[in-house]
Amino acid sequence: MGEMDGKTINAIAYSKPKVSVVIVTYNSINFIDHCLESVMSSEPFEVIVVDNSSMDKTVERIVENFPKVKIVQNDTNLGYGRAVNKGTALVNGDVLVILNPDTTVEKEWLDYLVFPLIKEEKTIAVPRIMVYDGSVINTCGNLDHFTGLSFTNGFGRRSEEMINELSVSGISGACFALRKDDFLDLGGFDEDIFLYMEDTELSWRAHSKGYSFVYVPESIVNHEYKLNVSAEKLFRLEDGRYYLLRKFLTIKDMISIGPSLIMTELLSWGYALRLGAKGMAYKAKTMRRLFSNPRSVQQVEYKVFLMKFDTKIPMDQLSYGFLDEMVKRWANAVYSVNYRILTK
Repeated sequence: MGEMDGKTINAIAYSKPKVSVVIVTYNSINFIDHCLESVMSSEPFEVIVVDNSSMDKTVERIVENFPKVKIVQNDTNLGYGRAVNKGTALVNGDVLVILNPDTTVEKEWLDYLVFPLIKEEKTIAVPRIMVYDGSVINTCGNLDHFTGLSFTNGFGRRSEEMINELSVSGISGACFALRKDDFLDLGGFDEDIFLYMEDTELSWRAHSKGYSFVYVPESIVNHEYKLNVSAEKLFRLEDGRYYLLRKFLTIKDMISIGPSLIMTELLSWGYALRLGAKGMAYKAKTMRRLFSNPRSVQQVEYKVFLMKFDTKIPMDQLSYGFLDEMVKRWANAVYSVNYRILTK
């Protein structure tokens, strides 16, 4: 797509569909004013906030300052995906944009983000997500690996390094856009995932149904983000990864990528060890759940499906020294060989 001139932007603004923005909040009072101010300035068709039983005054702040925003108040914290689905059920627009509350959006972000959806069917668009102060990139879509790992794309790079439109292997739940009917056709977020990996699961499901993901560099969102994986977050990430494997791959499929899965286990156990006894305990807990998570294989045409994902993991994320980098190099070598054998 490249850079767009003013005439193109005017054409987009004139022809764009009705866009509904859904935001899930939970104790988001420190961010919600800035988020909604920036979103409302782009004049979407509607904004729906689903509050997951915040214990601060997030809802009161929205009611006081943003009377045009529709609010859904949950009695309990339903989890991220389930709350998004609840908000989507009330959407009246043609296009759905999911956005985190700890974000701000830049001018014309919405016009650029929805433009690929006007041009192409079965497409999901992701913006250039910067860290909150705009200094470096948070993610430009996600790097979804065929063993279930998921990483940010372009993390830590400067914005000028990611100026071209790209096909990406995964979406980031912080912000993405798709047609409402497509979201419903996909079944929305999987409500069995409470937090984290719901975006990865949706990406896998979309891949299995022939969707493509496009990174739109002109659409800019700023996100409060720090790369930090605690023991609790490691549990949710690994539990979600095992859920993906059991949901989408047959036993035969998992055996075929067995060498890659073993390398991923070594990496995750190594990271758990770095987190100490708590990290090891949580990792062990996820191993037990590997055999208890539901098994309902949905994926077909495994070879085609496999080719939708990334084959290598980034060297510069969650690396803490020479040993970490060396193990990742070994892992990437195994991944590449295993992948080539399966897809040749």
